[in-house]
Amino acid sequence: MEQRIRRKLITIDEEKCTGCGLCVPDCPEGALQIIDGKARLVSEPLCDGLGACLGACPEGAITVEEKDAVPYDEKKVMENIVRHGENVLRAHLEHLRDHGQTHYLEEALEFLRHKNIPVPPGFLGHLADLRVNHPRHVCYLEDIRLRRANLGTGPTRCTGPLVDHRIQPHTDSSPLFLRVGENSLLADSMLMAG
Repeated sequence: MEQRIRRKLITIDEEKCTGCGLCVPDCPEGALQIIDGKARLVSEPLCDGLGACLGACPEGAITVEEKDAVPYDEKKVMENIVRHGENVLRAHLEHLRDHGQTHYLEEALEFLRHKNIPVPPGFLGHLADLRVNHPRHVCYLEDIRLRRANLGTGPTRCTGPLVDHRIQPHTDSSPLFLRVGENSLLADSMLMAG
């Protein structure tokens, strides 16, 4: 049996739904489809419960309610989204950013990086913002240099990806990421080279 948790999820009133389909493209997660002439939530794990589809429904048939549901799964969402191209991907990332869903946005960006899928312009700068929101997840090469200057030599470790903004400071170009736990020597050699 699947784990269920109490969370927000959309509900579609079948009486009000005319099956116009306007809500479907406004759900970048791909959780909605028109089936048998009505909008249907086809996958609970794909619905983030934020309600991007609400404003698209001219009949007011969609609401957001607290329910026992399967947890939202950003990885499953991203697997679905990348098949639909850059416009849908951008809409999803904007949706997460605009609703303050930083954790899910991090997961989405990590998914893209892991799959070697280009991040749409405008979102790599958000990775720099993660330093403020989640300092334990991102280590900046300049910060490591400062620590090393104050602490002397020896291996430098951090718990998250290493970002070198000397190369591309806060731009839409792809910054350099290294998992320091996987390759501390490479991070140290970059420090020596820089």
